[in-house]
Amino acid sequence: MTTVAKGGLCYPSYCLVKVSTFIYNNPILTPHLGNHSLEVATSDRAQQQTVLGYGAEWMSSQQLAKEVETTIRRTRSQQRPQKPARGRFLVNSLDAKSQQRLAQLRRGIK
Repeated sequence: MTTVAKGGLCYPSYCLVKVSTFIYNNPILTPHLGNHSLEVATSDRAQQQTVLGYGAEWMSSQQLAKEVETTIRRTRSQQRPQKPARGRFLVNSLDAKSQQRLAQLRRGIK
């Protein structure tokens, strides 16, 4: 499958020529890309030549797949597992013994 990727985002191949042409024909947008470049992954030789002609960078589909897998692995390793929600009340953040003692105090048991 042909894919256009920019800044980690992937777009279907039908955007290829439109995105490249839009940036190429609108030099005002070029400064907004900043240090980012437009990278395109395609196995179609004609599209590769079009991409390079518009000044975008080209990568193979296999290279894109490797980068996506690497990014997924890196993102998963950096994410912390979320603790299950305990509810909206402050008492739920206390340990079981403290919760039991508060319940006794509420009922008037000393």
